[in-house]
This record gives sequence, C-alpha cells and structure tokens, in this order.
Amino acid sequence: MSLPRDYFMVRENDLNCFLHINPELEIVYVKKGPFHIKSENGEMTLNDNEATVILPYRLHSFSHRTGADAKILLFSYSIAEEFYKNYRAVQMKNDRFTVSPVLENYIQQGLSDAIQNKSVFAIKSIFFPLVAEYLKNNECVGRANAGTNEVCEIVDYISDKVTEGITADDVAKELGISKTRINRVFRECLGIGFNEFITVVRIEKAYNMLLSTDLNVTEIAYLCSFGSVRNFNRSFMKIIGCTPSRLRKMGGNRFNIYEEY
Repeated sequence: MSLPRDYFMVRENDLNCFLHINPELEIVYVKKGPFHIKSENGEMTLNDNEATVILPYRLHSFSHRTGADAKILLFSYSIAEEFYKNYRAVQMKNDRFTVSPVLENYIQQGLSDAIQNKSVFAIKSIFFPLVAEYLKNNECVGRANAGTNEVCEIVDYISDKVTEGITADDVAKELGISKTRINRVFRECLGIGFNEFITVVRIEKAYNMLLSTDLNVTEIAYLCSFGSVRNFNRSFMKIIGCTPSRLRKMGGNRFNIYEEY
C-alpha cells in the first residue's frame, strides 16, 4: 500500500516523538500547552491557542507533559507545494501564530468535512486558512543562506526517490554538486550527513507503513530500500528505540489518513 498523491494526516493524543523528518508539511496546533518543539533551528515552546508551520524534510522532535492538548496536521507535498516553494528558503520574523476561536471553529468544521467527504478540496479548505493566518501578521526578514538553498534543491530532487536506493553519487551527478559539498551542507544545515538523512526519511516512512498497512516487516524493509531485514531492524532500533515488530505490537503513535477517493 502506498499513499495517494493528495492526502493529509492527523496526529493527536500522545505526541511525544523522536527526532524525525516528514515528507509532509506539518501544522502544529496547540489547544492547551505547553508543547515543546526541537529542530535544527533551535527550540520553541507553543502555549495555549498557538500554532506553527514545519516545512517538509526538516529535522524536529516533540515533547509535552500529560494534559497538553494538541493536533498535528500533516499535508502531502502536492497540497503544500505552492506554499513550500515560495517560503522554503525564506526567514520569517515570527515562527508561530495565534489560532482565534473563529479560525478554530472553522478548522474543526473543515476536519469534519474532510473526514466525511474525503476530497482534495476539503483538505485544502483546512490548509490554506491556516497558512494564510501564519502569513497575515508575519513578514520576510531575509533569505536563507546558500547552504540552505542547496539542501532545499537536493531535497526537492530526492523527495520522491528516497525509497529507490538513491545515493549521494546519484545526486552529485544529476545536480552537479560534489559529494563532499552535499555532506557538508547537510551537516551545516540539518546537523546530519546525507546518508543519515536518507536513513531517517526511510525509517519515518517505514514507521508510518507499520501503523497504517498490513504489510509484514520484511515487505516494509524492502519497500523502504533497506538491503536486509537485519539492517532495517538495526536502523529502526537506533532511531526509534524499539524494533519494528515491537512498535506494531504497542500501536505506536497512531495517526489517521484522510485521502481523496
């Protein structure tokens, strides 16, 4: 099973999670805080009725205490593409925005409609009001450095190829960037090397597949381009802290997928 082109996911309840990367754009909305986010850009705490936007392929983790109430909305790249391309290499003045009662009611209704109707238009009716609110009282204060632009270019190229066994050699040949430069800008901008980045993305994909499909561990390992189940288990344990089988047994941080039929 693979995800469709247009979809979004909702995560709620226990949102404590490891340092990870998503191919989707995330909007984190906190009804009751505090809710802590750590990323390569530093740390942020969202309080009551605050939200933030996390662009695709950005390293981040979440932590919160019992009693916090938050939702994480993940929108497929196809839904968020226009916004992402315009703001991926821009430094914004504010990293958060306030969700008013009016906007909250609208989003709740939008979520209900999207779940019931499962159409791309219903999904977009949630996404665009939220990013519009994020931009309304915000402003661009500069452009990202050259390294960030290069990372964005590389990520754009590999975004749909991470499970195809893509290597730094492939990227270097296609984009005309040396392997040394690729690893340097990834470490400078994301704090990890290119190969580590690819592994984290593949593990995140495997994590989601374990919780949203009936595929067995071996099938998932090979679909995510791990050369062996042993290598998959070792990488999964290192990043997630448990084996794939254990995660599936525990249920993990489940999410709901809403897609267009």
